[in-house]
Amino acid sequence: MKAFLSYRFGDNISGVRKLLSDYNIEAFSDVQIGDSLQGAIKGAVKNCDFVLFIYSEDNPNIAFEAGLAVAFNKPIFSILSGGNENTFLLDTPYVHAKPDEVEKIKFSFELFLKNLESKKSVRRTFVKSNVFYGGSEAVPDKKYFDIEKRYNSIVDKSGIELERFIEDVLNAYAIDTAKRPASDREGKQRYPDFSIWSDELAQVLGNPIVIEVKKEINPTNLKNLIAQLNTLISSNPANAAIIFYDELRQIEEKDLPATPYLLFIAIPELVKTLEKGGFATAIKTIRNYKVHNF
Repeated sequence: MKAFLSYRFGDNISGVRKLLSDYNIEAFSDVQIGDSLQGAIKGAVKNCDFVLFIYSEDNPNIAFEAGLAVAFNKPIFSILSGGNENTFLLDTPYVHAKPDEVEKIKFSFELFLKNLESKKSVRRTFVKSNVFYGGSEAVPDKKYFDIEKRYNSIVDKSGIELERFIEDVLNAYAIDTAKRPASDREGKQRYPDFSIWSDELAQVLGNPIVIEVKKEINPTNLKNLIAQLNTLISSNPANAAIIFYDELRQIEEKDLPATPYLLFIAIPELVKTLEKGGFATAIKTIRNYKVHNF
């Protein structure tokens, strides 16, 4: 496994290097004399398995490497070693520690690696659907799948019918999907309605992503739903959940949690946003509005 290591030159990171070596992880950080700096960094980030940032207030100039990591859909782990928070790194796994606090770093880093390996193995269970493509994201031809028409055709918007609708959407937009197994319906084990894998959503929600579909959300079921979601996320190799619901009863949208990793989306809002592009773009657009208000 290879990691791109970004840090402030002059910092003593021997402990971090040894930690990576202990896990047989090859670290790239130095550029040889004569190399093109940007070219070397771009190649290293593109070919690494993940990026490790050591960030401090004295080392703010990591936007280039971070931008490359996001562009190449690379997992990010950050060591935040003091100073003002860098908010864009807080959307990814991190630990507050100095570079020489190896034991403190090790605990969080082990969880990051475990999750990374789990996601690699989980991805092999996902199967890509055949779809019609438009641009960089899969977008169905309206002749074959008109999302608004499909949604409006649901006469009985029961939980099972809405699940089938979301399944159709995921298939139509070429989202790698694992469906809840039949054993869950028999009460043997708790699984999410769906789990999805999206390279385009990896940097904002991780992979895989838990999906639950509800006919309605009300004050009575909201608390239980959040508890169920926390259980699902902790018992599955996932960091985030999307809850698609059809309507709210005796509760307003502002009363729903709006966190980077627990995203409530009204199905009519999803339908409207999908009219403008692909699934990942729609989810990121809705998430930015709900979480960051832009």
